Amino acid sequence: MPADDIISIISRQAVFRRGKGERNGFDPKQDALQKEETNRRILDAGFSIFSEMSIDKVSMAKVADKAGIGVATLYRYYRTKSELVVAVGTHAWSKFIIGYMLL
Repeated sequence: MPADDIISIISRQAVFRRGKGERNGFDPKQDALQKEETNRRILDAGFSIFSEMSIDKVSMAKVADKAGIGVATLYRYYRTKSELVVAVGTHAWSKFIIGYMLL
């Protein structure tokens, strides 16, 4: 079977599966919760590492390792280290403000 036919079959199966939604074991709410949890782990790991060493010495691989995810997954959430640094700072500042408001 030619490679183009195999790719076409796999693509059709993926579209077919996506169309079934929850009936095929996919729960959009659970998926959103899982993404939110992964993002929280990334931001917490980034804050922890950036607190220990300067930003220029931190690699995306170190953050991914600390968050317990793969580097490719980290890059799906944040394309660059600069983008990650801004997100970590915003996350930390938001937590600070919320904590202050609850006093």
